[in-house]
Formats: sequence, C-alpha cells, structure tokens
Amino acid sequence: MADLSKQPERVFVTDDHGPTMQQIATLLAVENIPMEASASLLVLLDRLDYDRLTDNTLIVAEINLPELGGLDLLNILNADNVCLPTVLMGSELSVSDAVDAMHAGANYILKKPFSDAAFHKAMKRALHAGCRQSGSTIIARPAKRRLSSLSPRQRELLMHVFEGRTNKEIAGRLAISQKTVELHRAAMMQKMGATSLAELIRIAVQCGEPLLPGPQHECA
Repeated sequence: MADLSKQPERVFVTDDHGPTMQQIATLLAVENIPMEASASLLVLLDRLDYDRLTDNTLIVAEINLPELGGLDLLNILNADNVCLPTVLMGSELSVSDAVDAMHAGANYILKKPFSDAAFHKAMKRALHAGCRQSGSTIIARPAKRRLSSLSPRQRELLMHVFEGRTNKEIAGRLAISQKTVELHRAAMMQKMGATSLAELIRIAVQCGEPLLPGPQHECA
C-alpha cells in the first residue's frame, strides 16, 4: 500500500485566482508548511533557488494562466533538468490538457474548485509519485529559464533584434504591424528581465542562445 504520510517541506504556488490561493494558504498554514505564492510564473521561478530545493519541494500551478501557465512551468523545469513533484490545477481541463500535463511530468491533475480533502490527496499523491526523470540534477540556470519562457514569435523577434533590425524592418519581414512588433518586443524584454538591448544580448549570450553567431557559453 502506498505511503501517503509524507509532508512537503515547502510548497510553491502560482495562480491568479485569489480565493484559490487563500484556500491553499490556509490549508498549508494549519499544517505549518511554508508556502511561496505568486500570480506570475516568472516571479515564482525567480524564487526557486535550485541549490536549496529538495525532493519534498512541491509545485502547485494553474494550467491556464493568462501568459505562462503550468505546462510552461514544467517545460522550463525540464529544460533546466529539474524535476519536482507537481500538481497542476484548472477549472476547465480537457482530456488533451491532462495528457499534455502528464507527458510534461505532472504528478497529479486537480480540477477547480476543489475541497480541502481533494487538495490534501493531490499533495500526498504527488509527493508519493515523486520525480519521474532519472538522473535529474538541480542546476541554477536563470538565463536559460528566461529564454525557455519565450513564445515562438518572441524568439523569432529576438533573432531579428540581434541582427540589428528596427521595429519597422521587423514588421515588414514578419508581415505584421509595427505596433504588434512593439508589443511583442515589450513582452520579450519583460520575460528576459532586460531593460536595454545591451542587457538583452548579455543575458542571451550567457546561455549560448543558438540564434546568435559565435562561440557558445555555459549558462550562469
């Protein structure tokens, strides 16, 4: 019989629904389990200190956040070769969502709204299932994590920016409006944590961005 007595040492939660966050916070507080929470996946990722994580660190993430959601989180962790017990949750979950989540490494899928008992079950099951990847290591690579968060369109834009093209030139090549380019570029800069072109290039070079010419560099 499965041993479901294990408790998480810390729980990281990302969701933009206040009542759900409050419900989880209350449940964890009763059991004296530390919680790190944010409505932004990128903010939460910045708080994940890979060097201090243990196998009993639990991730709980909404699968359908406005920008980056639970599947994006799993893809970023996989890119960093980090595997942690994970519960994905959502109010509208299709069979396809569930399949994609399990393939990405989720340990449990939880439909919202859920009861306190259902959350406890999900938490215990995820911890019991543990990491599915063999030989995973905890490696801190924040630059790569930021690059992994970019959408295909944002990565395409990144290539054009590196080649020195203006927003107007990029708009012509991609057959989109200049305003759309500006919006994509602003989102890309925010995800990369860069406030200038020079800083953007530095972050990408740290990670050996394949769109850049020249030698590859190991991520810091």
